[in-house]
Amino acid sequence: MTKINLLNNPNMDGPFISHGAGEVAVAKHWTPLWRGPNDQPPMQDNQGPLARPEYKPLYRTQFPYRVQNGDSSQCWFLTHKVFDACVYQRVDVEVGAWYCMSANVQAWSSNGDDHTKSEREMYVSLGLMPINRPDPWQLGTVYTGWDWVGANFKRVYSYIVQAQHSVMWAIVRAWPKWKGLHNDFILDHVELYKVAGPVPGPDLPDNPSPTEPGTCAFDWERFRAELREELSNSYSLPQNLEGSWTVEGTITPTP
Repeated sequence: MTKINLLNNPNMDGPFISHGAGEVAVAKHWTPLWRGPNDQPPMQDNQGPLARPEYKPLYRTQFPYRVQNGDSSQCWFLTHKVFDACVYQRVDVEVGAWYCMSANVQAWSSNGDDHTKSEREMYVSLGLMPINRPDPWQLGTVYTGWDWVGANFKRVYSYIVQAQHSVMWAIVRAWPKWKGLHNDFILDHVELYKVAGPVPGPDLPDNPSPTEPGTCAFDWERFRAELREELSNSYSLPQNLEGSWTVEGTITPTP
């Protein structure tokens, strides 16, 4: 199967659009979202509370070590605080087809100023929402486990997910575990593409990146109960909504 990237502006190039504040500048076609101080952090033993990060472009001319594709990359960061924040894009897809996402990511989580060292813990999780819900934090998004990211660019992969709606959300989410002088997450090239089925193809790893499978639990019973209350005044879904969660991380419709 020919791999066609379905995302707009996958290289995180400009223009960078302000989202309500000058310190939230995000590449065109992408939208930022973050959790606030009243939200629970991803794990219990990290430092909090959560705060809104700053979003900014990093240009190849100034930061060549932060850009692999195109002219710029997207950075979100905080000093002496932690965040659980993402960028996402909604994409038209084919109902019933299988999709996978990958991304080039890098982190600088350090109390020193050497940009080649990232000795503290920064994590990334890729999410695909195979249905069309109001935001990525809601039940329905299939996230990988938290995958550690260091000072060198790393290619990470999502689970392979079957589209249950004609719109799919592609989400790149980052979280530093500890407060520090530098907590910078860098996102460069992102791809969302259709694959033949739930079995990884030759260009995918045998095991997409989950490090904590519990993070990826998908509660269909709770999900269906919530949808029954919402369907009357929100959106419609195909008849194959019923499904089950498998250890491989795929959403499989029930016959």
